[in-house]
Amino acid sequence: MSMSVPLLWQEVIWDPEWGPYRGVKIDGNAIVDGGLLSNFPIELFITEDPMWLKIMGPKKQNALIGMLIDETIQVPGVESDPDKKGASLGELRTVSRLKGLVDTVTQARDKGVITEYNQFVVRLPAKHYGTTEFDMPDWKREALVKAGEATMKAYLDEMGDQIPSTSPAFEAFGFYDQADEVAARILGEP
Repeated sequence: MSMSVPLLWQEVIWDPEWGPYRGVKIDGNAIVDGGLLSNFPIELFITEDPMWLKIMGPKKQNALIGMLIDETIQVPGVESDPDKKGASLGELRTVSRLKGLVDTVTQARDKGVITEYNQFVVRLPAKHYGTTEFDMPDWKREALVKAGEATMKAYLDEMGDQIPSTSPAFEAFGFYDQADEVAARILGEP
């Protein structure tokens, strides 16, 4: 599926052999992910709304950690790509402005959700890494993995035995209602 990179990945056409989806025959429909609407729908793991539980399935536990690949946080030892020569297409002013517009449209909703549920979010460093950088050198991949491991360890050490929970304390603050409202907006429900 598109993996949040529209036009790069081919959509999946629903095969009749897969049977109906939630009781509806959708043979031949093109299926893409919701990356343009949300790349970080953490509220779907918090909501108690029966409609979303029907889609997401019953909750197995209340502990929740969301891992966000954060392109604003520096990976230690990776300042920029030393093999890169000259200006890239993304550095051209018009392309950069268009990218900024697309980023705003595709990320504004997620920024609000991440702020709202910040206690559940581990921000993994990824500055100077491209989403489609499939041919990165080993040293760069190893630096990214090492930074991710260190960030997750620091988060877990700080949390100790207190991994954030979506348990009853959320009801007192109205988080379930907020999560239900955000989830409904994602799918355009009233």
